[in-house]
Amino acid sequence: MAAIQSLALDREIRHGAEHSVRGLEMEKKSVYKEAVIRHQDYLRVIRFAVDEEIESDHQRITIGHNEYLGRLMVIDDEIQFSELDHSTYHELMVWPSMILRQGDNVAIYGGGDGLAAAEVLKFGVVPTIVDLDDSVIKVCRDRFSDLNHGSLDRAKIVIGDALQHRPKKKYDIIFVDLTDQVACPFLYDEAAIAKYKGDLARGGIILFYGERMLARSFYGRLGYYFNQSLVYGAFMEFVGSLFTFSMFSDGPLDAEKVKSSELAGSYFIGRHFHELDLGHLPKVDFPETFSLIESIGKAVDD
Repeated sequence: MAAIQSLALDREIRHGAEHSVRGLEMEKKSVYKEAVIRHQDYLRVIRFAVDEEIESDHQRITIGHNEYLGRLMVIDDEIQFSELDHSTYHELMVWPSMILRQGDNVAIYGGGDGLAAAEVLKFGVVPTIVDLDDSVIKVCRDRFSDLNHGSLDRAKIVIGDALQHRPKKKYDIIFVDLTDQVACPFLYDEAAIAKYKGDLARGGIILFYGERMLARSFYGRLGYYFNQSLVYGAFMEFVGSLFTFSMFSDGPLDAEKVKSSELAGSYFIGRHFHELDLGHLPKVDFPETFSLIESIGKAVDD
């Protein structure tokens, strides 16, 4: 059912994009491409109009737009973020960890779009972005400064491989915002996890993103390295499915502290933070409207 509803939505998105472009006065005919979003059961295909393409030393970066999702950044034919729900996604990624762990040494592995950095900066903390591709940073500084609020001009930026990065001081929080586990499993294998943990200060927090099936297997793997875990999630429009964030630490991870924080009242996190029990995740159909799921479980047991 979820697949049928999501594919129907994709057809609506494609039709909307085609209708919008036909209605515009354009000197040249638009060039269209298709990009995918990986889902545990299928690949979701989104058609969009291309605005610009850049071939970097590492990947192909495409900037485009779609009537429903707005502006998009696509890397190697996979959508990285959309204008529609980038705020929801990145607030959910960043805020719970920042609420739970007080510290001024925060890293984002990946995150060259500056969107996660923009959320960290809201807490008065200047993050370190470690990204392999300086072309992504340049594109997002030039083309998406309205979305990342100029964070790429304020964050500390290290151009390099996160697996080779050696911090001068261990991090209080690491947000792993790298290519997903399907495309680059070596970024999430045993050696990588051990390396990431070695970059953390005592009691530090590390956060990964992923879908529920990936998170389930990932939880079991990371359980060997960390004493505490907290998994939460929400529906994401551009993904078309339940999307999860997995937080790990050797220190306490108190979901109630997140939900009761004074910061939670007026922002996305207050409405969207839902703890998940990965052992009892329900089969959830894609909603007809994009309201987020109600609470569907408790934090993962230690």
